Amino acid sequence: MDTLDRTIEVLGGECPVGDEEFFAGLAEGRARLREDLVSRYGGEVEDHFGAAKRATAGWSREDYEQAAADARELLTRMSQARSRGVSPGDDEALDLVADHHRGVLVLRPADSAAYHALGEVLVDNSEQRPLVAAIDPQLPAWLSAAIKAYAICRLGHNQA
Repeated sequence: MDTLDRTIEVLGGECPVGDEEFFAGLAEGRARLREDLVSRYGGEVEDHFGAAKRATAGWSREDYEQAAADARELLTRMSQARSRGVSPGDDEALDLVADHHRGVLVLRPADSAAYHALGEVLVDNSEQRPLVAAIDPQLPAWLSAAIKAYAICRLGHNQA
């Protein structure tokens, strides 16, 4: 089974695995994401991974599963907004993205530039995009645009 499919099934509760395999899978996914981001943005992203590791050091499997459930719920609300025709730069979309941004800040620093860059990662990364697309195949592009709009409009990101 493809690693990404397995991750989606495990975090979605569809495929029971033992704790050892669960945490090994998380570590492998984090390592692949780190490799991708370092190749894109350089070594400064290591600080973000260090912060995330410290923030989740005491997390149990249940904590990770709750975070995944919360993320699915937020992505579902975003999908519903997109389906209703809410544009990524509309206040309703930006308010939803504010919830996402707060969740990101729990794990790692995300200034306006880092958060804007996350918009690209969600559509370009071969593992992140399918996680979002599992909720709604059209959501990755919409969410990417909404994150970039949020970074510009609410965090003051300057693209220059």
